[in-house]
Amino acid sequence: MTDWTKEEDEAFNVVEQQSNLGKQILKAQGQPYHFDTYVSPSQRNHVLEEVALEFDKMPFGDTAHSFAAFVRGMKACPPCHNNCNQGRDCPARSKE
Repeated sequence: MTDWTKEEDEAFNVVEQQSNLGKQILKAQGQPYHFDTYVSPSQRNHVLEEVALEFDKMPFGDTAHSFAAFVRGMKACPPCHNNCNQGRDCPARSKE
């Protein structure tokens, strides 16, 4: 067993509190946090596209557009059988 110092214990507690902040905000708004709720790939892709569109609206030029491209790249790729035309980096093509 590892003996932690008082400072390490306090730092761990701070990190743990911050990691739960999103859950606490949702609960305060009356929206319970469900970590076991299934979200389909199409629902996830739709939300990611909404986030990317908000980045596109930001007045930060290339930086905002880079974030939008990054978020769009997070979308789940449906099976494409090496014929991908989804507008993002295709895992099937990157294996070649």
